[in-house]
Amino acid sequence: MSSNQDIDELFDRIGKERFNKTTILCKYCGVTIPLSGNSGHMNYFMNKINAQSDFDRFKALTFKSQNSLYPYIEIHFVECATCFKTTIFSYLVSSESESKKFSMQPISEAKGYPDYVPAEQVQDYSESVAIAELSPRASLTLSRRCAQGLIRHKFPDVKQGNLFSEIKQLKTRVSRSEYRALNSLRHLGNTGAHPEKENSEFEINKIEVSSEEAQHAITIIEFLIKKWFVEPHDDEMAIKTIMEDAHKLKPDVNLDE
Repeated sequence: MSSNQDIDELFDRIGKERFNKTTILCKYCGVTIPLSGNSGHMNYFMNKINAQSDFDRFKALTFKSQNSLYPYIEIHFVECATCFKTTIFSYLVSSESESKKFSMQPISEAKGYPDYVPAEQVQDYSESVAIAELSPRASLTLSRRCAQGLIRHKFPDVKQGNLFSEIKQLKTRVSRSEYRALNSLRHLGNTGAHPEKENSEFEINKIEVSSEEAQHAITIIEFLIKKWFVEPHDDEMAIKTIMEDAHKLKPDVNLDE
């Protein structure tokens, strides 16, 4: 059996290789938190009970057997320096190459969205994220339903049908990247050779869907929400500020001429 020092060194290397992101998103306020000690937000420590950074914003607890390296559990506590709320997530590490992440607080990894994003679709998205690991097929079904709801909300004149027919109607109305993203989502859960034959939710529930496919669908939903709702709203707010400032500075100028 390896010495405790060897196990600790291996444990430290595995953790640092896996936790190599440069930022983490606060699930409460949406602010991106840099994972740099120099930023004053976070530092990373492995294999240390109650270890914490000099900035006291990140803590990591580790639980493992005295006699073997695997399996072990890490619990991470991250305090956002903007909203001061704490995100808690854990890793169940089964081997050097296999680990699963679980959100503990908040329960879901879903992003929070403001009220100008349709509430019904936000609920479908949040539920899809919450069950992506436990039931990828159910998660994918929710993501596809969410996409269809987003289409109908953004383009209310689209003739309603299955997901395939509604996406086809958008080919000349959305950007190429948006159209390709929608098609990628549609193909998840479709196993037939004929693309126009859309699988029903019942049929999707009979096929194998991986957690990677479920996560891919979630990423597409987040992309569509960003492009169709968040960015247009941000642009509208920005131009409103510009117009207000322009009117204060030059009240007699007609900006439409």
